[in-house]
Amino acid sequence: MKKLFALMLALCLMLGCTAVAETAELDWASVLAQNPDLEANGTYQQISLGEAGTIVYWVPNDLAPVDVNTIEAEVPPIAAFGGVDEDGTAYTLSVFALQITSLEEYSAGLKEQGADVDNAQLVIANGIQTVAIEAPALGIDLLLIPVTETMVLVYTFTPQSGEVWDQVKTYIVSSIQLAQ
Repeated sequence: MKKLFALMLALCLMLGCTAVAETAELDWASVLAQNPDLEANGTYQQISLGEAGTIVYWVPNDLAPVDVNTIEAEVPPIAAFGGVDEDGTAYTLSVFALQITSLEEYSAGLKEQGADVDNAQLVIANGIQTVAIEAPALGIDLLLIPVTETMVLVYTFTPQSGEVWDQVKTYIVSSIQLAQ
């Protein structure tokens, strides 16, 4: 756990997340207490991280699993979900397990692609330190979870905005936790 904290501190310093006031804390139990029907309207997904444990997160039923083999990406996601609302707007959640050379190099690459790494926000979800980054040039929001010095989990959300979608993204992020 100390290594993970050191990784998060290094990532936050690289990304400009130095203001403690910008830290958001999310707790799934509190979200469920305020929204008692929420849990039943979705499913839990798991990502095994080997010795680092297993991450569990909730996905609403409105987002159906997508065959990751159909997604064109340099590195395919390990999980993907999608849905379309009554207006025809497509919503997606993809989760990537990326092997990286270093956090510094990865953050520089994100910045080159148009991610707003200078305004990244530290988000603590159920005790897990994550970093939220907007990438307007890519049309996505990203949530990074450093697992080791050379591996990150990256949750991507499209589209970037929408009142209901922003709330759904908050629910998903607040559900991220280590399996018991």
